[in-house]
Amino acid sequence: MITRLTIKNFKKISFLDIHPTGNVVEITGRNSSGKTSVTDGIWTLLLGKSKAGDCPIKEGANTAELTLETEDYRAERKFRKNLHGKTVTELHVWLKDGQMINRPQEFLSGLMGDAYYDPSDFLRAKPEERVEMLKKALSFDFTDLEDEVTRIHSERHEKGKEERLVEGELRAYSDVPDSVTPVRPRDEIIADISKIDSLFEKERDSKNLMEKDRAKIKALTAKTFNIGKDRDLANTEIAKLEQRKNTLLLNIERLDTEEKLAIEELEAMQSEVKTGYVVSEGDKAMKVALMAELQKNHESERMVERRKQRDRLKERYLSLQRERQELTREKDALLQKRRDVLANAELPIKGLSFGERDILINGLPLSNASASEQIKVAASINMKMDSDLKIMRILDGSLLDNKGLEDIKKFADENGVNVWIETVLRDKSQNCLILSDGQVQQ
Repeated sequence: MITRLTIKNFKKISFLDIHPTGNVVEITGRNSSGKTSVTDGIWTLLLGKSKAGDCPIKEGANTAELTLETEDYRAERKFRKNLHGKTVTELHVWLKDGQMINRPQEFLSGLMGDAYYDPSDFLRAKPEERVEMLKKALSFDFTDLEDEVTRIHSERHEKGKEERLVEGELRAYSDVPDSVTPVRPRDEIIADISKIDSLFEKERDSKNLMEKDRAKIKALTAKTFNIGKDRDLANTEIAKLEQRKNTLLLNIERLDTEEKLAIEELEAMQSEVKTGYVVSEGDKAMKVALMAELQKNHESERMVERRKQRDRLKERYLSLQRERQELTREKDALLQKRRDVLANAELPIKGLSFGERDILINGLPLSNASASEQIKVAASINMKMDSDLKIMRILDGSLLDNKGLEDIKKFADENGVNVWIETVLRDKSQNCLILSDGQVQQ
């Protein structure tokens, strides 16, 4: 801990030389009295010029000096302005035996280790970063466990997406009944329809043949008519040309024979045309019934196939649900394993635990806690950090209630941490350092 602190012309402090006793040093005073300049001085001395701000030298002075002593070493940092008006600094560190440290800033930064000087740094961090800080403070390594939780969470998320897609596909099969009425095999129906179709084909062939026969009948009718005319002409010629009688008679005889044959052929064809093949009304009705049966068979087969597809989707949906539930159980088991480890750990504050993305205090996110509770948690975690130089400041000490302040003092004593707390002016009977206009009043 710091056994002596000397500040000269640094920010608002003109001169201060104190020998703190105890682990907790309370600095109080009105606003702008120089309280923060004291803790800034410690911070600057330990962590470097970058913590000093733009104007570390008190207005009206040319130099500033910061000196800090512990049981093991003495550190000194000086500020001055060079010829160009720029502020420069030099740092020296000596061990108690007088040996000077060659790399003083590296030495002091190494003493601070993982600890942070100001708990407000912890409170300003992102929730995920706060979780990591607490795990580091307690030397917890959940990397493998959390990687497995992340893997399961990702896989469970993908299963959920697929489950929703399958569920959407299942809705398209809401019209499929659980059972389908059996019908005759499709091949039998088609075979029966083919038989009926062959009868219609036969009917069409018969009609075509009848049309051809009618054309022949028409031609034979015309031929018969012409033969009659020719016979009449022949008779006329017989009367006129007796000398051609015998020839014409032979011709008439031939024509009579042809006429007879034509008439016989005509009568035969007329008889055949009258008796051409016609599909019966019963066969026609049968085809209509078979076509209806075929349509019903098609609908039945389609419904059977849709039911099979629905059943496959339903089985996949249930399988995904089971897989996702199993992944949920695995994830819960891993999280419970982490909770069990934490339950057996020595946490710095009662009620402190890990959430998935933030630190919890009494089961609620840290950001929901009171300002006093938040400061107390941040300070207690810092006290657990790995550090050779256990020192920190609390800027918002006025936000701590009496119990919070007592808890901080208790934590500091238990962990050997030097805590510098800034508060607005308190009762002078309290054991504290009171500042006014950069000077110690008591």
